[in-house]
Amino acid sequence: MTNQKFVTTVTLNAAIDITYKLSSLRTGHIHRVGTCHKEPGGKGINVAKVLKAFHIPVIATGFAGGFNGKSICNMLDLSAVKHDFEPAAGESRLCMTILEEEAGSQTELLEKGPVISEEEYGGFRRRLQKLAKISEFVVFSGSLPSGLPSYTYKDLVGIVQLLGVKAVVDTSGESLKEAIKAKPFMIKPNFQELIEMTNRTTWSEDDIYDWIIHCQNLGISYPFVSMGENGLFAVIHGERWKVVPPKLQAVNTVGCGDTLIAALIAKMIEGKKTAEVLRAAAAAAAANAMEERAGVISLEKWNELKKSVAILRNGKEYY
Repeated sequence: MTNQKFVTTVTLNAAIDITYKLSSLRTGHIHRVGTCHKEPGGKGINVAKVLKAFHIPVIATGFAGGFNGKSICNMLDLSAVKHDFEPAAGESRLCMTILEEEAGSQTELLEKGPVISEEEYGGFRRRLQKLAKISEFVVFSGSLPSGLPSYTYKDLVGIVQLLGVKAVVDTSGESLKEAIKAKPFMIKPNFQELIEMTNRTTWSEDDIYDWIIHCQNLGISYPFVSMGENGLFAVIHGERWKVVPPKLQAVNTVGCGDTLIAALIAKMIEGKKTAEVLRAAAAAAAANAMEERAGVISLEKWNELKKSVAILRNGKEYY
């Protein structure tokens, strides 16, 4: 960790992600689980796992508390993902995803996580300052644990950007509204998060592009809007881009947005052209959707899926 620049991912509410695969789920009944996956999770950790798969130097940080926090760190060690977490007195959370094969549906059960004290937050701010000094990007992802105010990401974005580091924010609601005030380098709300943030339910494609341009006028370099299978929207150098992933039967969509962000950052770091960055990101999200585990992709599937990504530039198909 000398002169090499890292991507630091921040997961303030880290988790152990547990995925159960069942033929069907019936309330009030006993179920024998055939397939179970346990992974270090939380949105920032998902980003870190995918960056690792793309061979981008990455460090995961945030809060890790109790037995679950130690397990998260141990699992990251097994995955060879570098980490530097701030200890928390409370217990890190468990997040469960239940995949139903017959219905093709998924159910998520998400714990709240630990309550973070002022002292613990102060320790994390100091830790983040040190990590930011060796980072090119810092990615802030996911929900805030109890005890932290909605302006927390705004505060943390300010810390890293004062050091000349590019801040990326992927959160929702009031946390995102506050973070935008700090003018991060990149944001990526999905369509539902856009609706919640603006209290506006009806959007045309032109409306989405106008909102992106509005964010750019505020000082955000790369605002993206992701709409799942309906595509990724961006305005880059005044050109309107729409990127549509290939049609597929999704296995588990948890972590697709995190995978998309990881691919965007990875390809920006590699200096790829706009179309290649966007194509890689859409294909990565699709590759993650084909996996049972969040934040996991097969580079072989990713390379194959890139061939089926459709790109529109200013309304015209781009090859």
